[in-house]
Amino acid sequence: MQEHFDLDKERSLTDIVNSFRKHILSYWRLYLVCSVVGLFIAFIYLRYTSPLYVAQAKLLIKSDNKAFGVGGGDGAELDLFGNGKVVENELEIIKSRPVISEAIVSSNSQIKVFRDARIRNIRMNAEFPFKLIPLHPDSIKSTHLLKLKFDTKLGKFFIGNQNFDLINETKIVLETDDSFIVRCNPVKLSYWNNVNFQLQINSLNTEVNNTIQILDVKQTNSATSIIELTLKTEEPSIGLSLLNEVVKAYNRAALADKRMIAQYTLDFIQDRLALVTNELDEVERNLENYKSQNEIVDISEQSKVFLASVQQQDQELNKIGIQLSVLDEVEKYIKGKGTNPGTVPSLVGIEDPMLIDLLPKLYEAEFQWNKQKQVTGAKDDATIIMYENVLQLKRSVRDVIVNLRNNLQAAQRKISSNLNLQNDLLKKVPSKERALVNISRQQAIKNSIYTLLLEKREESAIAFASTVSDTRLIEPCYCNGIPVSPKRMMILLIGFILGILIPALYIFIREKLTNKIQFKSDIEDITRFPIIGEILYDEDHNDFVISEKSRSVIAEAIRAVRTKLNYYLNAKDKKVLLVSSSIPGEGKSFFTLNLGRSYALTGKNTLLITADMRKPTLHKVFKLSVKKGLSNYLVNMAAADEIIYPTGLEGLSIIPVGPLPPNPSELLTNNKMAELIMQLRNQFDIIIIDTPPLGLISDPELIAPLADATVFLTRHNHTNKEILSKVMHDVSRAKVFTNCSIIFNGVKTRGLGYRNYGYGYGGYGYGYKYVYGQENIAANWIQRLKKLFKK
Repeated sequence: MQEHFDLDKERSLTDIVNSFRKHILSYWRLYLVCSVVGLFIAFIYLRYTSPLYVAQAKLLIKSDNKAFGVGGGDGAELDLFGNGKVVENELEIIKSRPVISEAIVSSNSQIKVFRDARIRNIRMNAEFPFKLIPLHPDSIKSTHLLKLKFDTKLGKFFIGNQNFDLINETKIVLETDDSFIVRCNPVKLSYWNNVNFQLQINSLNTEVNNTIQILDVKQTNSATSIIELTLKTEEPSIGLSLLNEVVKAYNRAALADKRMIAQYTLDFIQDRLALVTNELDEVERNLENYKSQNEIVDISEQSKVFLASVQQQDQELNKIGIQLSVLDEVEKYIKGKGTNPGTVPSLVGIEDPMLIDLLPKLYEAEFQWNKQKQVTGAKDDATIIMYENVLQLKRSVRDVIVNLRNNLQAAQRKISSNLNLQNDLLKKVPSKERALVNISRQQAIKNSIYTLLLEKREESAIAFASTVSDTRLIEPCYCNGIPVSPKRMMILLIGFILGILIPALYIFIREKLTNKIQFKSDIEDITRFPIIGEILYDEDHNDFVISEKSRSVIAEAIRAVRTKLNYYLNAKDKKVLLVSSSIPGEGKSFFTLNLGRSYALTGKNTLLITADMRKPTLHKVFKLSVKKGLSNYLVNMAAADEIIYPTGLEGLSIIPVGPLPPNPSELLTNNKMAELIMQLRNQFDIIIIDTPPLGLISDPELIAPLADATVFLTRHNHTNKEILSKVMHDVSRAKVFTNCSIIFNGVKTRGLGYRNYGYGYGGYGYGYKYVYGQENIAANWIQRLKKLFKK
């Protein structure tokens, strides 16, 4: 069982390989032509398509969990430029319109110069010695391609219909009323004298949209904070210049943001310092005046103890006051008062972790909301959602401020209560000393505040002066000079594959998705009747292909059919062969004539009967002029001997139809037809009856019981599969047709290859004429390949 399975599997694989090989041999010319055409189209596409290069750069974002403006420990409160960036946010900031706009203006990317060429325009690189610098980049208008030409001998250059003096740093105004500064090198431009160029000017908004589409910003790895920037460009030097400006613009925006926050902190400390300075000056004057007026040199030991005990509490009370002031500033910020929009107030002295966490989130949310609002408008759904997020964060910050203020005020009340107790002790001190202690106390308080603010101001000033970017360019902008699009080998491969797939699809549609019989296998799928022969299409349209010396493929095929029919007509009493088909035009008459001629050449007395009494054609081949035929005999108007005519070919006679009757089916139902066949069996060795198509007329079914064998003609690319299936089903069910077989007629050459590769033999067969030569050639090539692989 296993051996049988393996044998079937091997045969199946062999059949597939042989089918594929014969398919290629049939259509190799078509595949070759189409693949060459596909490669040619791909070459033309590559020739006319501008190549795209990629400029790349990598940035390291210094990112951690510290929030900017806050921290722990002394001095950390002023760490306004701490590493608090979120990489995902920075990806959006780099591609934001303000950053891209600044980069475009800096690199002058709105102005493009192309050189005219026969195939495609070539963009000039960044070293081209002619540039137009717009005076108002944000307001210039887009234009179509304008003609640009230089004439250094005349000292002129031409844009469209305008001409200008070729002078460096001169101002020009185009027809669009846009003003530009000309920067040129007339000496270098002499090389491009009278060369045709194209000038394209884009508005800032258009160029920003174009740049955003070709700029890709992504995180190289989710575990790192490295950002990769890639920019597609037609000219590498132009792309590198623009990408460099994008990086610079992003760094400038980041530094400006950090400096803005640091500057706000410095302003806040400076204002507080000015107020404390005035208060300290006033207290010191009061102390000096009091000592002078009362001639007090020193206070008692009790007063010193009092001052020492309350000094620390006064300092704590002062810190609480500063923190409350900071909370007031934060509250103004979340209400939109007192600070610039998007500027986070300083959290000097605030150590609450929740506020430290929420305030940077609020700042980031407001920043993203403002950016989204500029791009899509305030009524966009995404903008509204972001605004709701901002409001939610503000509510959370407000709740934290309320709780923190309550805690600070509670601590303030506690310290004030302690100070009141100390004041009660102070009452025991003499009045002059008590007054001096009060003044000294105010001096100590103001002096500590002043010292703290001076310290913070210096820290902030140093930090502000040393502000650096949170990004580092770890891989400068570069371009390897290799085009990334179009990919030459891929385009050529696609062209070649399409050159193979398109003809394969055409062949599949032509041969498989048709309702016409194409292959012998199509017939075998419809019926189990044996196919006893395949007859090639006769391109010469001869009526007779059989003769004594004929050795053509068609003649040999008919002789092979004759040989196989002998198995059905091998007895003395088996002489009658019925020929029919499913539809007209399948070659019944042609087959009948040549089969009859073939039998006659073997020495058998052969008779052809034309039983198609609706559209007879058989007798016309012999150019007989007859008045009597089969119809006359069936109506008793002629004897059998009177309707048999010689054809002029030895051993071959014919019974024509005669006058066309109005009721042929009724004539065939009487016994006259059976009597005629019985009589003819004694006179002839072979009787071939040509009947009408069974798919249209029932006449063959009426004659079938008189025949010893039946042959149905099918024709390549003509016989309908559905009709043939119905006819074969009717034949099997009727059970009046004996020894049925099928002839596959009109088999045409297949593909654009050699003539011998026909549609027969399961779809990939051969004719006769060149079979053995081609098979031997193929076999020789296979043997050569096997030897090559063995080596």
